Amino acid sequence: MMTLLVRTGGVALVLGGFLAFRTLEALFSPDGQIESIGYRAAVVGFQLALIGLGLWIIARPPRLRMPTLGELSLLVAASAIAVGLGELTLRFFNTGRPQDPVIAVG
Repeated sequence: MMTLLVRTGGVALVLGGFLAFRTLEALFSPDGQIESIGYRAAVVGFQLALIGLGLWIIARPPRLRMPTLGELSLLVAASAIAVGLGELTLRFFNTGRPQDPVIAVG
């Protein structure tokens, strides 16, 4: 059952790789076309990485096991600590407040 789910994920990665170019092109350029060769190469590289990873997962699905209760509790505790520290950081540094406008008198 897990192998079927993993292979389905691999198929999703391959399909995502084929659909990535047009999606990223529409997202990152106002007119819907990427004209820079460097950006096109980066998008094509991302596309090939997705397709390659998907094909590798389909061909050689990794063995997955269900996490233990200890591993799940560690994940929940680490996530709660990360969210708490992020909240404290935002409250302490008040980064969400817009800066006061500067009025030039002259």
